[in-house]
Amino acid sequence: MSGPVGTPWWRRDRDAPRREASAAREAAAAAMLELDTALADLPDAVAAAEEAGGGTGERGHGRAGARGLQHRISAPDSLTRDWRDLSTHADAVIGHYLQALSNHDAAADADPGRARTAATELGAAATALREVHAQVVRFREQYGEVLATAARARATAARSVSAARETTAAARAALDAAVAAALADPGLDAALKSEAKRS
Repeated sequence: MSGPVGTPWWRRDRDAPRREASAAREAAAAAMLELDTALADLPDAVAAAEEAGGGTGERGHGRAGARGLQHRISAPDSLTRDWRDLSTHADAVIGHYLQALSNHDAAADADPGRARTAATELGAAATALREVHAQVVRFREQYGEVLATAARARATAARSVSAARETTAAARAALDAAVAAALADPGLDAALKSEAKRS
């Protein structure tokens, strides 16, 4: 008795575990890619939120302190705690997936018993990865506004620092030219050094 494409029934049954293992491996890889994409920018985003809401501006003095206060945001304490828990859990789940992948090489799928085990473990890994992805989505929904505000604050601060450095460099060039022409004010050099430290 043969199937619709002429494959004997006993051959189809023997190949079923291999096909299941292959499908589980592909599903787990797709889930891993989706999770990796969702996590990609989160560490930097959370770090930006912690920096912007961390109170460094309160300890600043003068104009540098004022600039720090301008970029402060209200980052809830739960953000850091929830991110720590989520990232720790994600690392563990990803580690289990990589271990399952290492334990079950595709070349071993020819053995039905090993293929069934691979299908079971990789299927479980795919499910766990999808569950973590859902948790990441919820984290983004919960803290999306804070993370977006922090990202904008970091970008603004970076532009301000860059502009300050350019201004200081231009002033330094002008001072050097004045020194060369014996027209420099002795106090300008100290002022420029002080401004360079603040920027």
